[in-house]
Amino acid sequence: MNLVLMHRMSVLLPTNLGYCHHVRAICLFLPSKVSHRPKVSHRPKVSHRRPALPCHRVRAGLGRHPGRPRNSGSGGHDGGLPAGVGCHAGGVAPVRAVLLDFYCTLVDLSDPVRSRGFDDFARQLGLRLGPGELYRRYTEMTSSEPDEDSVPGFVPYRTSWLAAGRRLLAPFGRESAAGQFAGVYADLHATAVIFPEVPDAMRALARHARIAVVANADHDYLMRCLHHNGLRFGLVVDSETARCYKPDPRIFQRACDALLVPASEAVMVGDTPDTDVQGAHQAGLRAVWLNRDHRDWPFHLARPDAVIDDLGQLLRCLRRLDP
Repeated sequence: MNLVLMHRMSVLLPTNLGYCHHVRAICLFLPSKVSHRPKVSHRPKVSHRRPALPCHRVRAGLGRHPGRPRNSGSGGHDGGLPAGVGCHAGGVAPVRAVLLDFYCTLVDLSDPVRSRGFDDFARQLGLRLGPGELYRRYTEMTSSEPDEDSVPGFVPYRTSWLAAGRRLLAPFGRESAAGQFAGVYADLHATAVIFPEVPDAMRALARHARIAVVANADHDYLMRCLHHNGLRFGLVVDSETARCYKPDPRIFQRACDALLVPASEAVMVGDTPDTDVQGAHQAGLRAVWLNRDHRDWPFHLARPDAVIDDLGQLLRCLRRLDP
């Protein structure tokens, strides 16, 4: 029997599961023939597309490019990973499961997308601000504060956005619109659009490994985004249901337990070095860094096992990770 998440979609992802283990999801059992708090970074990723580097040859490099801003959580490379990092790692367990980050990995929630959403919200409130101004104020405000996932105890994103909305709108005397702000930000996450290569990449990957989404995200808008994009996965682990955020090892282990594979036979794929790569390593998984915008790797972190520029390279990369 195969387990699928019950959503209308165009991408069919077969699984080998017989049950849905400790994960809040709407599940449907079908015959075996049936073929995402996001790192809701306050300074998310801006895509600068360049020709893709071969997955097995990552050029050495140290510095970042002038004028290419850093963001919170996503380092980058211009082939800029330390020399020798590529897609091959011998003497390790086979890859039986792949865990996928969601936002900025499967769907686009980059700075321009968020900034346009903030502009629309500012116009709704009648705030006289230039393009990108409200989002700039938000990122400056939140960059000086602790990340929600570093605060003791679990706080859902929507709750933190409500508090942030009050602070953001206080200078305009519009604190009462904080709830509206939190709703608009959740809607941005619910309507983010998948990257073009995702459907084909997921169909190919599903033939070779068990797949799960592991996302720092509230349950409601993550499920809405899956439905919005016609995506379904056999297993979706969100931070609100797990009551912990990446890089906490528990959220990775929860997914591995549900997929019935040991951590050593699972690979995490994501765009954020600290939550996706470092978190996976701490939980005993291997990690592939998805570096769409060619940023430099933060050298204070342990290096990823592989680097890819888009998900179309993932299957080839995973084959090189197999012993």
